[in-house]
Amino acid sequence: MMKLRVDHGLQIPNDSIASPATDGALGPTFVEIDASKAAGPPFRNNEILQSLEPDAITNEQAARAMEKIGTALIEESQKSRPKGAASSK
Repeated sequence: MMKLRVDHGLQIPNDSIASPATDGALGPTFVEIDASKAAGPPFRNNEILQSLEPDAITNEQAARAMEKIGTALIEESQKSRPKGAASSK
């Protein structure tokens, strides 16, 4: 659950769902509010908004994500290398 204070007339349906999210793989954490399936009346100050727990990530998922990041970094560095430059391999 999350307690929220709404200012400036923001109309968030009270059956919206809050969940922790990050701005990219290594970015800061923030609260994302999903109102896409909500139909309730507007949220009032000091009401409680339901939340979802973040999905647990397995070691295998983390390893695959790191491999993709590494591959993307290598590909980008190769694009920026001048033609004919020696490889570091």
